[in-house]
Amino acid sequence: MKKIIILLFLTASKVVFCQQINYNITHNKPIFPKYSLNLDLMNMDANFKNFDNLSFNAGLWGYASVFKGLEIHFNAQKSYLTLGKLINKSYNGNTELNVGAAFFLKNFTRNENLKVILSQRTSYSSNYTITNYIEVPGQVAYKLGIQGGLYFKNGPFKLESSYQDQRYNMTNTGLYAGALLRRSNSLKISYENGKKWALNSANYDIYFDALYLPINQFKTSETALEMTETTKNSIAQSPIGFRFGCKVYQVESKAISGKRFGIAYSMSIGKKPYQGWFLTSSIGLTLLKK
Repeated sequence: MKKIIILLFLTASKVVFCQQINYNITHNKPIFPKYSLNLDLMNMDANFKNFDNLSFNAGLWGYASVFKGLEIHFNAQKSYLTLGKLINKSYNGNTELNVGAAFFLKNFTRNENLKVILSQRTSYSSNYTITNYIEVPGQVAYKLGIQGGLYFKNGPFKLESSYQDQRYNMTNTGLYAGALLRRSNSLKISYENGKKWALNSANYDIYFDALYLPINQFKTSETALEMTETTKNSIAQSPIGFRFGCKVYQVESKAISGKRFGIAYSMSIGKKPYQGWFLTSSIGLTLLKK
C-alpha cells in the first residue's frame, strides 16, 4: 500500500487543497497494439491562404503491424462541409489520403510520474474547474522510427485576381517522409480500499514529415478546364512543404479500461505548396485496438 498527497486545484481562484490517500497499483504495463483503427467524427482542416479550402471532415486513420518493427499506415478524410462549396456548388469538396509505412529503429522504457485523474467537476456558471488527481510513478515505453508514403489531396482553390477571382478544383499528389516517435503508458490504480479505481492510458504518435508534391493540377470548378500554363507559371511555387503533428488514441482492453471504445484526437500544423500554412485538429473514437 502506498500513500501520496492529492493536489486539488481550483483554477479560477487558484486555491490549492491537500489530503492524503492510500492507493494500490493494479496495472502498470505500456502496450503497443498490432492494429489500431480510429474514426474522426469532426476533423477541421483550415488553410490560412486559401479560405475556400476550409472544411470539416470525417475520416478513418490507423495502422497495422506487418512484422516486428514494420507497420502500414493510412489516413483518409472526406469533407461533409466545405466553406468554398457554400459559395460555389461546383466545387468537389475536400478529399485527403495518406498511405504509407513506418519502420521503428529503437525501443526504450523508463519510469515517469503520471497524472491519474480521480475526479473532475466544472462549474460553467462560475467559470471554474476542479480537478482531483495524483501523480504516480509508472512505466512509459517509447518507439522511435521513420515513416513515408504517398500523399493525395483534392479540394477548392481560389485564385485571387485584380480582374476577377477564379475558382478551381485543385489536386496535389506526391510523397511524404519523416520521423515518428510513439509513446505508450497504461497505469491503473485502486483506492478507498479497492472501492474505486482510476486509469491513465493512451498512446501518442508525434511526427515530423517533409512533403514533396510535384504534381499539382487545377481545373475550373464550372467547366473542368485546365488552368492555362501562363497562369500556372505565374503562381508557381516550390513543391516542398512540411508538417508537424500529434495523434492520441486508446490502446487498453475493455477488461482494464472498462470501455470498448475511447476518445481519439489529433492535431497538425505545417505548410503545403499552393495551400500555404495550415492547421488541422480532430476528435473521434478509437474503434479497434488489438
